[in-house]
Amino acid sequence: ASEIYTRLQPEKTKEQLNYFIDEETAKIIGENSKSQEYIIQIKHLEPSEICKKVRSFRKNQQLIASARLPFWQP
Repeated sequence: ASEIYTRLQPEKTKEQLNYFIDEETAKIIGENSKSQEYIIQIKHLEPSEICKKVRSFRKNQQLIASARLPFWQP
């Protein structure tokens, strides 16, 4: 699985985010308390599917303020 870090628009809730997420392909697994981002696990590892999911999050600007992949260094 891979992860997307998502910050909601002001006044939006985790419940609204849960409603937006397709439970068959993704789920909320936690929250980064420092950045106020929800950590969403996506089940598809194909790069095209990961990019497609990030784009779908970014398009929903009424709910989502930002969506990004985590930074990782070996």
